[in-house]
Order: sequence, then structure tokens, then C-alpha cells
Amino acid sequence: MKNIIFAFVLIFTTVYADAKIHGTLELSGMTFRALKGAKNGSAYLTITQTADDSDKLIGANCAFADHVEIHDHIAIPATKAKRMVEIGSLVIPGTHSNCSFLTCWFEAKPHPVSLKKGGKHLMLMTLKPDATMVDTMEIELIFEKAGKVTVIFRAENKEKGGSCCHEDHK
Repeated sequence: MKNIIFAFVLIFTTVYADAKIHGTLELSGMTFRALKGAKNGSAYLTITQTADDSDKLIGANCAFADHVEIHDHIAIPATKAKRMVEIGSLVIPGTHSNCSFLTCWFEAKPHPVSLKKGGKHLMLMTLKPDATMVDTMEIELIFEKAGKVTVIFRAENKEKGGSCCHEDHK
């Protein structure tokens, strides 16, 4: 029985080792890309609001970049290509978002927002030279209701070289 409990604890802590809880927000999967030779980098995570009310990511700060922007990719109908754009904020829906009066009582559940490659993400603008040398970096996320939370992001691709798709973004 001890072995089973130990295995469960080991698996649970391994899976959730990069998770952080800040009030009613759950933050997980924090990674960043800072490629050698690239002007800009990017950071990714999943944010889940466990409370009824929505919150909003309104900004971020990082010592390894001049500033941080919240970005998304939008489709251009004429060319069917995607273009990256800065968005001012990002809504993190509460458990009662997107439901009717009757279904909210039965279906109240979190709606995670994933910041990932090819979609919404944090853009680390004008990286400092040492950004490509670190294994982890702190990024301060600023939420409208939850306030500021500092999160540790781990390097996604430290062993890989090359350039980033964001290097020409200004």
C-alpha cells in the first residue's frame, strides 16, 4: 500500500510541478522561447479561473525583455494566412461563463485559456542578450482582479539553435 501511495504522490507532483495557484487562478505549463539570434521571444502557459467571475490578463513584465505584449494570431481571409497582432488584454472566463441560467447550476466548470504557439501568447519584446542563456525566467503577470503574480517559466528549447518566427515582428 505504501508503494501505491508513494507512486501516486510522485506522479501527482511530477505532473503539477510547474503549476501555480494564485487565489482563484490556476497557472500551468509555463514555458518560454528565447532563441539565439532572435530579437524577440515568446512565453506560453494555461490559465484557469476556478471562480464564478471572469478575470482578465491585462499585462506582463519580464527582466529579460524590454517589455511584454499579449499577442494573438488572426486569419486574413484573402490569403488564408495568419498574422500576429497585439491585443490589449485577455479574458479568463469564470466557471459560469458561456452558460444559460439553467445550465449554470449543472455545468459550472472551468474554461482554461491556453497561450500556445500559433495562437495567443506572451511576446517578449527586444530580448536582453542573456535571455538565451537561462533555463528559467520570472515573468510577472498582471490580472485585472487577481493583481500581480510572478511565475517561473522554463526554457522550452535551450538545446536548439536557429531563429524564431517572431524575430521580424516589431
